[in-house]
Amino acid sequence: MRLSDVVTLPAEGLDKSMQHIALERLHQKYVHFVICETKTFEIIGVINLTSSGQKKLEQHIQDRFIEMVLKKTHIPILSLPIQKKYNILVLRKILNKHFQLNLPIKHNYPVKK
Repeated sequence: MRLSDVVTLPAEGLDKSMQHIALERLHQKYVHFVICETKTFEIIGVINLTSSGQKKLEQHIQDRFIEMVLKKTHIPILSLPIQKKYNILVLRKILNKHFQLNLPIKHNYPVKK
């Protein structure tokens, strides 16, 4: 999802030229997942997946920009390493802790053998 779809620019404090530059920069950045409240769609937080390999300077700068924007707009961000597969119970525990959620952490579905 584009960062510009997650955050809004303040109406005051930036002239038209600076607003355009800031909006363009927000349009160019993406986050992987947005966690929303199911009834109101209010944003609870953002998940960004990161590669476990050595980051290039450009990627590090982009990640820091996204973190800074979300911090300024009071949207929590969780960075998780990219993996081929995830343990759903472990992931639910992480999400519950980081975003103060109440996702069930018990198996409530059949397990394939």
